[in-house]
Amino acid sequence: MNAKILGIGIDLCSTNRIEETLKNTDEKFLNRILSTKEIDEYNSLDELSKLNFTAKKWSAKEALAKATTCGITLGFNHITIAHEKSGKPYIELDEIVYKKIMEITNCDFTTHLSLSDEGNLIVAIVIIELCNKT
Repeated sequence: MNAKILGIGIDLCSTNRIEETLKNTDEKFLNRILSTKEIDEYNSLDELSKLNFTAKKWSAKEALAKATTCGITLGFNHITIAHEKSGKPYIELDEIVYKKIMEITNCDFTTHLSLSDEGNLIVAIVIIELCNKT
Protein backbone atom coordinates (compact mmCIF):
# COMPACT_ATOMS: atom_id res chain seq x y z
CA MET A 1 0.00 0.00 0.00
CA ASN A 2 1.35 3.39 -0.98
CA ALA A 3 0.18 5.87 1.61
CA LYS A 4 0.32 9.49 0.60
CA ILE A 5 0.41 12.19 3.20
CA LEU A 6 -1.41 15.47 2.64
CA GLY A 7 0.23 17.10 5.62
CA ILE A 8 1.60 16.84 9.12
CA GLY A 9 0.64 19.36 11.78
CA ILE A 10 2.15 19.87 15.20
CA ASP A 11 1.14 22.22 17.98
CA LEU A 12 2.68 22.96 21.35
CA CYS A 13 0.39 24.67 23.84
CA SER A 14 0.94 25.93 27.36
CA THR A 15 -1.94 25.40 29.76
CA ASN A 16 -0.99 28.80 31.21
CA ARG A 17 -2.01 30.46 27.93
CA ILE A 18 -5.35 28.65 27.91
CA GLU A 19 -5.89 29.56 31.57
CA GLU A 20 -5.41 33.26 30.79
CA THR A 21 -7.76 33.05 27.82
CA LEU A 22 -10.42 31.32 29.91
CA LYS A 23 -10.16 34.03 32.57
CA ASN A 24 -10.74 36.73 29.96
CA THR A 25 -13.40 35.12 27.75
CA ASP A 26 -14.72 31.99 29.54
CA GLU A 27 -17.91 30.80 27.79
CA LYS A 28 -17.26 32.60 24.50
CA PHE A 29 -13.90 30.86 24.04
CA LEU A 30 -15.26 27.45 25.02
CA ASN A 31 -18.22 27.71 22.65
CA ARG A 32 -15.89 28.74 19.84
CA ILE A 33 -13.41 25.88 20.22
CA LEU A 34 -15.32 22.97 21.77
CA SER A 35 -17.93 20.85 20.01
CA THR A 36 -21.25 20.13 21.71
CA LYS A 37 -19.98 16.69 22.78
CA GLU A 38 -16.83 18.26 24.23
CA ILE A 39 -18.78 20.91 26.14
CA ASP A 40 -20.87 18.16 27.76
CA GLU A 41 -17.68 16.33 28.74
CA TYR A 42 -16.06 19.57 29.95
CA ASN A 43 -19.03 20.30 32.23
CA SER A 44 -18.68 16.88 33.86
CA LEU A 45 -15.02 17.44 34.84
CA ASP A 46 -13.58 18.77 38.07
CA GLU A 47 -11.93 22.20 37.92
CA LEU A 48 -8.37 20.84 37.79
CA SER A 49 -9.13 18.62 34.79
CA LYS A 50 -10.91 21.32 32.77
CA LEU A 51 -7.74 23.26 31.94
CA ASN A 52 -5.79 20.24 30.64
CA PHE A 53 -8.89 19.04 28.75
CA THR A 54 -9.34 22.39 27.00
CA ALA A 55 -5.64 22.76 26.16
CA LYS A 56 -5.54 19.28 24.60
CA LYS A 57 -8.59 19.98 22.46
CA TRP A 58 -7.14 23.32 21.33
CA SER A 59 -3.73 21.85 20.52
CA ALA A 60 -5.17 18.90 18.56
CA LYS A 61 -7.40 21.18 16.49
CA GLU A 62 -4.52 23.57 15.79
CA ALA A 63 -2.39 20.64 14.62
CA LEU A 64 -5.25 19.46 12.38
CA ALA A 65 -5.55 22.92 10.83
CA LYS A 66 -1.81 22.91 10.09
CA ALA A 67 -1.96 19.41 8.59
CA THR A 68 -4.56 20.52 6.04
CA THR A 69 -1.77 22.68 4.54
CA CYS A 70 -4.06 25.70 4.24
CA GLY A 71 -5.70 25.86 7.66
CA ILE A 72 -9.32 25.37 8.53
CA THR A 73 -11.39 28.49 8.19
CA LEU A 74 -14.38 26.98 9.98
CA GLY A 75 -14.74 27.04 13.74
CA PHE A 76 -13.04 24.42 15.85
CA ASN A 77 -16.45 23.66 17.36
CA HIS A 78 -17.12 21.58 14.22
CA ILE A 79 -14.35 19.16 15.25
CA THR A 80 -14.47 16.71 18.14
CA ILE A 81 -11.42 15.13 19.74
CA ALA A 82 -12.58 11.85 21.23
CA HIS A 83 -10.94 8.77 22.73
CA GLU A 84 -11.26 5.06 22.18
CA LYS A 85 -11.75 2.86 25.26
CA SER A 86 -8.00 2.24 25.22
CA GLY A 87 -7.43 5.99 25.58
CA LYS A 88 -6.16 6.48 22.03
CA PRO A 89 -7.34 9.88 20.73
CA TYR A 90 -9.03 10.32 17.39
CA ILE A 91 -10.65 13.11 15.39
CA GLU A 92 -14.34 13.32 14.52
CA LEU A 93 -15.22 15.84 11.82
CA ASP A 94 -18.70 17.11 11.22
CA GLU A 95 -19.96 17.13 7.64
CA ILE A 96 -18.97 20.76 7.04
CA VAL A 97 -15.31 20.28 7.97
CA TYR A 98 -15.13 16.88 6.27
CA LYS A 99 -16.32 18.43 2.98
CA LYS A 100 -13.87 21.32 3.37
CA ILE A 101 -10.94 18.92 3.71
CA MET A 102 -12.29 16.80 0.82
CA GLU A 103 -12.09 19.94 -1.35
CA ILE A 104 -8.37 20.10 -0.54
CA THR A 105 -7.59 16.40 -0.90
CA ASN A 106 -9.88 15.52 -3.84
CA CYS A 107 -10.12 12.03 -2.32
CA ASP A 108 -11.04 10.30 0.90
CA PHE A 109 -8.62 10.65 3.80
CA THR A 110 -7.82 9.38 7.28
CA THR A 111 -6.58 11.44 10.20
CA HIS A 112 -4.08 10.25 12.79
CA LEU A 113 -3.67 12.03 16.13
CA SER A 114 -1.17 11.77 18.95
CA LEU A 115 -1.42 13.84 22.15
CA SER A 116 0.97 14.13 25.06
CA ASP A 117 1.40 16.37 28.06
CA GLU A 118 4.15 17.14 30.54
CA GLY A 119 3.65 19.67 33.27
CA ASN A 120 1.89 22.67 31.73
CA LEU A 121 2.78 21.74 28.13
CA ILE A 122 0.57 19.91 25.64
CA VAL A 123 1.80 18.63 22.29
CA ALA A 124 -0.40 17.36 19.47
CA ILE A 125 0.61 15.82 16.16
CA VAL A 126 -1.83 15.19 13.32
CA ILE A 127 -1.18 13.38 10.06
CA ILE A 128 -3.69 13.46 7.21
CA GLU A 129 -3.28 10.35 5.08
CA LEU A 130 -4.84 10.26 1.64
CA CYS A 131 -6.69 7.08 0.75
CA ASN A 132 -5.96 5.38 -2.55
CA LYS A 133 -8.44 6.10 -5.31
CA THR A 134 -9.99 3.00 -6.83
